[in-house]
Amino acid sequence: MTDPADRAPDRRPDPRHRYSLPTRNALGTRLRAWKRAAERTFYRATRRRPEAVAHRWHGAVPALAGRDACLFVSYSPDGRLSDQARFHLRAWAEQGFAVVLILCTDRPEGYHAGEEAEFCAGILVRQNEGYDFGGWATGITLLPDLSAAAMLVIVNDSIYGPTRRFPEMVERLRTSPADLCGAVESMQFRPHIQSFLLRFGPALLRSRTFTLFWGGVRIGDRKFVIRTGELELARRIADAGFTTDVLYTFPDQDNPTLIRWRELIELGFPYVKAQLLRDNPCDSDLSGWRELLYAQGYDPVLIDRHQGRIVPDQPTQRVNG
Repeated sequence: MTDPADRAPDRRPDPRHRYSLPTRNALGTRLRAWKRAAERTFYRATRRRPEAVAHRWHGAVPALAGRDACLFVSYSPDGRLSDQARFHLRAWAEQGFAVVLILCTDRPEGYHAGEEAEFCAGILVRQNEGYDFGGWATGITLLPDLSAAAMLVIVNDSIYGPTRRFPEMVERLRTSPADLCGAVESMQFRPHIQSFLLRFGPALLRSRTFTLFWGGVRIGDRKFVIRTGELELARRIADAGFTTDVLYTFPDQDNPTLIRWRELIELGFPYVKAQLLRDNPCDSDLSGWRELLYAQGYDPVLIDRHQGRIVPDQPTQRVNG
C-alpha cells in the first residue's frame, strides 16, 4: 500500500491564501515550510499517537460509508454524560447525521450508556488525554470507512446550545461548496477557523492532505495542541489547494465568540461559548444572556447543570474554551 506521504499532492499548492503565514520573500516562505515539516517529523517520532491512549467502543464500530457523519468530542471527569451534551448530540442526529460520541474522561469505567445509545451511531470512550484533537484523531483512525462518508462534521462541547436556528446553520454547512467549512473565524494568534465546529467535504475526506494531518496529530499540552492543531488545520488544507469557507464572519476580530457573542446569535449562530459564560476573559457585557437564549428556544438550565459538574481548574479536552 502506498504511503500517503509518497503520493502526489491532492491539488496545486496555493501559498497565497488567507491562512498563510506572512513572510517578506519567497526564501522566507520556503524556510518556514521546511521548519514546519521538520517539526512534524520530529513530533511524529517522539510523541505518542492519540490512539495509543486507552479506549474502548461501547457497542459495535459504526458504518459511515455514504452517510453524513458527526464526530462529537465531550469531556466528563467522572464518565457520566451531561444533559447538555446529550441534548447537543440529539440535535445532530435529528438533522440526519450518523453521530459518533467520543467521550473523554478521567474515569472510563464510570460511563454507562443512557438514552444517547438510542440515537448515536457509535460511542467511543477514551482516557482523558490529548484534548479534542486527540479525541477526533482517535475516532478518525478507528473508523475504517470514514473516507467514504458523504461529509464529516467534527464538534466539541465547548459551545452551549443549539438554539432553534440550528437547522439553518446545518443547511448552510451542507450547501457550502467549500472543501472545509467552519462556523467562526478568529484572528487571535493568527487567522484561523475555530475548531469547535468544522465540516469536511468528500474530496477533502478522501485526500492525502486529510490523512497526513490527522495521522500526524500527537499528544501534548494545550499550547502544543493549539499550535499544531487548531492554528495549522485551515492553513495546511488551504496550502494544498482546497477551498475554505466561514459561516459567521467579523473581519479582523480576535475572537468573536468571546467579544461579539450577542451579534453572532442575532446572525443565526445557534451557540454561545462555554468559556464566555464560565470565565468571560474579555470582560464582555453578559447582561440578559439567559433571556436571549431562552427566547431562541434553548433552556439555560442545561448550562447551570453542566458548569456545576466541571471543576474550573481541572484540565479538559477542549482547545476551544
